[in-house]
Amino acid sequence: MTVTEGNSGTTNANFKVSLSTPSSATVRVDYITQAGTATEGIDYQKAVGTLTIPAGATSGTISIGVVGDTLNEDDETYAVLLSNAVGATLADARGDGLIRNDDAPPSVTLSASGSPLAENGGTAMVTATLSAASSKAVVVNLAYSGTASNTVDYSRSADSITIAAGATSGSVNIASINDAVDEANETVIVDIASVSNGSEQGVQQSTLVITDDDTAGLLLMESGGSTAVTEGSGSDTYTVTLTSQPSAGTVTVSVSADAPLMANPGALMFNASNWNTPQTVTLSAANDRSAGGNRTLNVSNSSTASNDANYAGLVSNVSVSFTDTDSVGVAASKTAVSVAAGGTGDSYTLQLASRPTATVTLTLRASTDASLSPGTLMFDASNWNVAQTVNVSAASTGKGNRSGTISTTVSSADSGYSGLAVANVAVSISDSLPTGSVGGGAFGAFGLMGLLGLRRLRKVLGLTA
Repeated sequence: MTVTEGNSGTTNANFKVSLSTPSSATVRVDYITQAGTATEGIDYQKAVGTLTIPAGATSGTISIGVVGDTLNEDDETYAVLLSNAVGATLADARGDGLIRNDDAPPSVTLSASGSPLAENGGTAMVTATLSAASSKAVVVNLAYSGTASNTVDYSRSADSITIAAGATSGSVNIASINDAVDEANETVIVDIASVSNGSEQGVQQSTLVITDDDTAGLLLMESGGSTAVTEGSGSDTYTVTLTSQPSAGTVTVSVSADAPLMANPGALMFNASNWNTPQTVTLSAANDRSAGGNRTLNVSNSSTASNDANYAGLVSNVSVSFTDTDSVGVAASKTAVSVAAGGTGDSYTLQLASRPTATVTLTLRASTDASLSPGTLMFDASNWNVAQTVNVSAASTGKGNRSGTISTTVSSADSGYSGLAVANVAVSISDSLPTGSVGGGAFGAFGLMGLLGLRRLRKVLGLTA
C-alpha cells in the first residue's frame, strides 16, 4: 500500500483484507502496525485492533493514518501484521506500507554577522540557513576567497557547514589573526561550492571585512623626555623605532641635524625582524667659535623604503635645546695707551671674540689730536681671531699734557656684531713744549717773539745782551 504523505494532517492508507470465499459466519482477525524505516507516531499513526468481516462478505479494511509533513526525506516503510484469525485461516499475515515523500530538498542561504571585525581579536560568523527542515543532514561545502589569507590573516573553524537532520541552520566561525603590518583592510569572501541533500538558493555569498589597526610611522623617544646639547661638551640621545612591521624589504631612516649639531649614526636600518627594536642616535656639537646664541635646533628623521610604500617619505623631528658657549665681542689688548707728543708712540691690538658670519669693520676715532694707524680694521671668518695692531701717536702742539679716548664703531651684516658696543681705550699724551709756543728749534723754548721782547727789556735796564 503506497500513500503520498502530504504536508499536514493525515492521509489514510487503506489495507484491504480479503477472504478467499464468503463465509457463513463472521470472521475476526487481530492487527497491529509495525515500524520499518518510518517512525511510528511521527510518520504514521500506530494502530492496534480487531477487524470484523461479516458473514457473507468477502473483505474488510484496516485504515492507517499517514502523517503529513514538510520534511524532505526518503520514502519510508511500515507494515500491518495480522494474527489470531477466527473463522478463517491466515494465508498472508503481512501487508507492507510505503509512505511516498512529496517534499523537495531545502534550499540554502548564507548570512554573516560580526563584520567588520577588528584585526586584533575580532570574530565573525557565517550561517547557512535552510528554507525548511530536512530529515537528512544537509552538508554545505564552502569556498573561500578575498584579499585576506587563511592562517595568515584569519582562521576558520571549518570548510563546510553540516546542518543536522531536523535543524534549519549551522555556522562556521572566522577569527582574525593580529599582525603588526600596516596594510589595507582585507576581505574574506565566503561562497557555497556545493550542497548535499539540498540546493543553493540563487547565488549566495557573504563578505567579511578585517579592519587593519596598524599605522606606519617613526616613534622617537627622547632620553629624559627632552633633548639638550651644549656646544663643545657632552651629548644627548634619543631612540628610533618603527610603529609597524614593514611588509617587505628594508626601511632606511636618514638622520639630518642643523649645524653645528652632529648626529651619529646618520642612518638607521629597519626590517621585519628588528622594526620594534630601539636604535639610538647620539647628538653632540663641537665648538665652532661662532656666536649664534642659545637657540632651538632641529634634527630631521626621514624614511625611505625599498618595497613598503607606507614607509616612503615619512618625517619625524626632534627639537634640540642648544646652548652656545660663544659670544660676540671685540677684545682689546690694552685699556689705555700713553704717547709722548712728537716722540714715542704706543700701540694696542684688537680681535674678535667669535667667528662672524659676515665681514666686520671696526672704525676707530680719537677724541684728542692723537693719530691712529690704521683707522679702520676688517675681520672675517678667516682672520677673526688674528690680532690686528693699532698704532697711536701725537704731534707736539704746545697744548700741554692732555688725555682722551679712542672709540670703536662696529658695522657688519652679521646681526650679532652690527652696532656692537665696544669699550673705549683711554689715551694720554705728554707734551714738553710750553703752552703758547709755536715751535722749538734754534729759538728755544720761548719762540722768536719772546726772544725779541727779552732783548728790549735788557737794553732798558742797561744790561748787556
